[in-house]
Amino acid sequence: YKPCITYGPEFLTFDEKNNKIYFYAGTTMGGSGGAEFFVFSGDVKTQKIEYLETKFGPFVASMSPDNKYVVYHGMNFIDIYDPVSKETIDISAPYGEDKEKRSIIPDIIDIKWLSDTTFSYHEGTRHSKFQHSHDTMKENVYDIAQKKIIKSRQMNLSEFDHSQSPNEG
Repeated sequence: YKPCITYGPEFLTFDEKNNKIYFYAGTTMGGSGGAEFFVFSGDVKTQKIEYLETKFGPFVASMSPDNKYVVYHGMNFIDIYDPVSKETIDISAPYGEDKEKRSIIPDIIDIKWLSDTTFSYHEGTRHSKFQHSHDTMKENVYDIAQKKIIKSRQMNLSEFDHSQSPNEG
């Protein structure tokens, strides 16, 4: 991977239970359009590194409270990675158009663990990647065991803490 990696490695999260570190390295610094990033795990004891996947980023990650899942998110996606089965569940918020044919750009903003298998996240939309404020905001609760959103509610924009969003500001 060395010839094509120009950025990183960047720490994502640490799995204390299995003594593994998760990190990524990028093909470029990205800029406002993002870039391709290689996601890896590293076993602290054996010092072996394993390639997991290539993902558009940048993004951030966290471990589930029971250290069973690595969840990373950025821009319009959430990936739930199970290190035992090596399965990745991808939750992507689709790009779209409104009635006036303007682009609708989704943002996955934050993850808050509610239990070992459920987390909430905010999903905002805006019409331009250069637009700082969101047009809509909703809060979703996802259940990993059921592999689906189990609760969703539309929010007033005034309810949302804009300091959580990397696009706000």
